[in-house]
Amino acid sequence: MGRTFPIAIAMVAALAVGLWFALWTWPMDETDLINRFAAQYSRDTGNAATDCVARPADVAELKLYVICRPEAGAAQVYLVNHRGKRVNLPSLEAILKEEV
Repeated sequence: MGRTFPIAIAMVAALAVGLWFALWTWPMDETDLINRFAAQYSRDTGNAATDCVARPADVAELKLYVICRPEAGAAQVYLVNHRGKRVNLPSLEAILKEEV
């Protein structure tokens, strides 16, 4: 028991780190990303999630542009990276808002 217990602890720790790393780097489905940011837009503004469209990003660090435009009012732009996190690039957001 003296030698096997530390080895078992090390194996469990390595498994936990491996699982965490796998989940951290797992690519997210584009549909899930669009739905997540459309739902956030709907919660934040009270407008319909159907106001949102997405297009592939043309910037290497980003995966998608999710652009939500109500019938009246300014567009809301979500820049999404490959991990599914929102990225803050005000200059790019301003350009995309003008294009819509």
